[in-house]
This record gives sequence, C-alpha cells and structure tokens, in this order.
Amino acid sequence: MKKIIFGLLAVTAVAFTSCKDECKDITCSNGGTCTEGICDCPSGYEGTNCETSWASAFAGNYNVSETYTIAGGGSGTENFSSVISTGTDPKKITISNFSVSGQNITADLETANSLKINSQTVTVSGTQFVANGTGSIAGSTVTLNYTLATGGVVALTVTDIYTK
Repeated sequence: MKKIIFGLLAVTAVAFTSCKDECKDITCSNGGTCTEGICDCPSGYEGTNCETSWASAFAGNYNVSETYTIAGGGSGTENFSSVISTGTDPKKITISNFSVSGQNITADLETANSLKINSQTVTVSGTQFVANGTGSIAGSTVTLNYTLATGGVVALTVTDIYTK
C-alpha cells in the first residue's frame, strides 16, 4: 500500500512540474505576447521583450555622402549633415535635410533594417521634385537609393550613404 501511495505522489509531482508556466516571469512590451517563454513581438518591435522599436536603430546624427547621376548626362557628389529621428510610430522615421534640400521627408520601415520612401515632394535648388526610393541599415550606416522626378520624368538617380 505504501508503494502505491508513494507511486501516486511521484506521478502527481511530475505532473505539476511539467505544467510549469514558462511565461510567468516574462513581460512582453508594446503589445508582444509570450508563448513558451519567448516574446512574439508585433510588427515594428524587436528585442527579448519587444522593447526596441525598429525606428530606434535608424535614429541619430549622420554625415552624408551623396552621389547622383543626372538624366541626359552628368553626375556629381555632395557631402552634408542630416538627422534621422523617430516619433510614436515604430515603423516610421523622419530624415532631415533630405538631398541637401533643408527639408524633411518621412520613410516607412518595411522590416527592422529596410525602408521605403513613398512619393513626397521636395524642393532642391529651387526645383520641385518627387522623391521615391528604398533604403537599408547595416550597423551604423544607412544607405538610401532614390530618384528625383519632375513633371513625371526622372531627373536624378541618387545614392546617399549616411554614417553615424
């Protein structure tokens, strides 16, 4: 009888320890949910506890090296400073002094390390252009590839290298 009771106690103890809540001490931020002890982060956030917005990796002060090709011939380079800042949207950044225009544009983050510049109007050297492009981040370097069009025709093809 003692063996049966001991056996039942052992089985009960094993059953209780195997039902341990792996998420008991895990707090997932920014709407993340815990599954089997790991936070599943919503789009726009990453990190062990979903504590880091995608945009935060891009934020900072940058020195920019710009190379451009003019439609119909010619090319050039510019060097300038820019600031990339974040707001409340974890998947959106603001780029200051875009293409040496002194103006800000916004970019939508498609992943933690890639972005898209949707059609936005900027004035560069007195001419209005529509900017469209893509970009990425690797370490402390952001690369933007975009076009500036006027009257629906691409006037410049540009690559900017942003270095912190």
